[in-house]
Amino acid sequence: MERSSTLGPGSLTVTKTIEAIILGRNDDYEPGWSDRLQAVLTYNHARLASTGFDYRAVFVEWNPPPDRPLLSPQLVARFPFVRGIVVEADVHKSLSRGRQAMMMNFPVNAAIRTSDADFLVITGGDILFGEKLCLRLADCGAQSGCLYRAERVNIRSDLDFERLTPRTVEDPSNIVSVDTCREPPFDRPPYINASGDFIMMDRATLTGLRGMDEGIDFARLHLDSRMSTNALQAGLDCELLGQIFHISHSRSFSRMPSTYSDHEYTWDCGLPYLNDEDWGLAGRLWRRQSDRLWQVSDAPTGDQPTLPQTRDPEFDRRAIEVRRTLQQVREDQRTGTPVGTVYELARTPAGHGFAFPEIEIGRDGRLVVPARRHGLLATFTPRSIAAAIVKGERRWVGLELEIETGNLIVGMGGNPFGKQATVSVDDGRSIVWFECTPELGAIDLRRFRTDDPAPRARILGTITAASFDDDRGGSFFRGPSARARYYLRRMAH
Repeated sequence: MERSSTLGPGSLTVTKTIEAIILGRNDDYEPGWSDRLQAVLTYNHARLASTGFDYRAVFVEWNPPPDRPLLSPQLVARFPFVRGIVVEADVHKSLSRGRQAMMMNFPVNAAIRTSDADFLVITGGDILFGEKLCLRLADCGAQSGCLYRAERVNIRSDLDFERLTPRTVEDPSNIVSVDTCREPPFDRPPYINASGDFIMMDRATLTGLRGMDEGIDFARLHLDSRMSTNALQAGLDCELLGQIFHISHSRSFSRMPSTYSDHEYTWDCGLPYLNDEDWGLAGRLWRRQSDRLWQVSDAPTGDQPTLPQTRDPEFDRRAIEVRRTLQQVREDQRTGTPVGTVYELARTPAGHGFAFPEIEIGRDGRLVVPARRHGLLATFTPRSIAAAIVKGERRWVGLELEIETGNLIVGMGGNPFGKQATVSVDDGRSIVWFECTPELGAIDLRRFRTDDPAPRARILGTITAASFDDDRGGSFFRGPSARARYYLRRMAH
């Protein structure tokens, strides 16, 4: 079916295709998972067929167990709308620094980079598309440059999945729970609650974003949240389409968090991320096994890339545009140093600070962090120098510090979209500048991941202990002193 849709400037008439990206391996993750996967493919194909979209799916079989048959050839043989990518164990071994047998970012990215569909939806083998979601797509279509999300509803696992109907799937008596996207703190874009089960964008935008963060080679959790936030930083709109229905199972993270052997990290640090040119397993050896089945190994590729890709000038233009936008956002967040005629003020006390439990900040400004502690370490408010005095004046506050081991992320308090700067041993003594805007409520010190050396640092300036602690176990302090700069902009006459 053809639809008229705006894909960037102007209007194009295209045949819309939606390809679902599903990951898995034949490892008895859940009893009957393979049968349910096939029931889900059948169900979602029927639902989306009624919307006028051409539904496809790609199954990425990651690190398959050597003693079990592959699932991909069976799926490709049964479903003419399915393609398969088998990624061999040697690729997993070369990429993973964690203990998990299944990764998420690399297989998703391989599917993105080799697709020729108009839209891609990252989803799961146990996710059924809701009726209202499909009707929304039928009535309004889908636009490029928009992140589409859905609220996850968990349903019973003892239904007859061979004879599913929307009435059965969405019957209130079959609902176990709802991972809400309509209540705080998950009721605003990008609706990160259980986001990995439905992330939909046009392929050009996803290619420009270069998929999920491949710098996280030690964990699966929160990659979906990082990707969704990255998309919004690139300027995308975001829409909650409706609901998806998730077949409950015993090995989910909410039920068995101990089975997820990820290293801990703080998901909203280090954004936006930028993957390398060889993202999506582009540097690995791709071998065609059949018309819709590929095998990826870690064997040498020679001089020529073997990655199967569809090239289109208009598609490439849009992907490059998204990429440049994200690069500019990152550059703006990493720099932001005052420019023009700049005057430096005297070192100024920066108001109250708060050190979280287990974090030591001495009177000499030395910061000591336990090895297993990550996330927010300390925060302080630069309010005493934040307000402009003269019309046209712009002010910056600078946190001056020196890293002895590890690294720290200095960022705008509680704002993953604000400026963030990573300071390491190699930077020596440095100042991170923040412009004093209404959004600058506080400056935070964070640690990204626990598998890096525990940070030890010295914050330059006088720190004075306050007279009281907090019931959370942390402690208040005065300072650290900060440096401030300002300049007067040339005023228009």
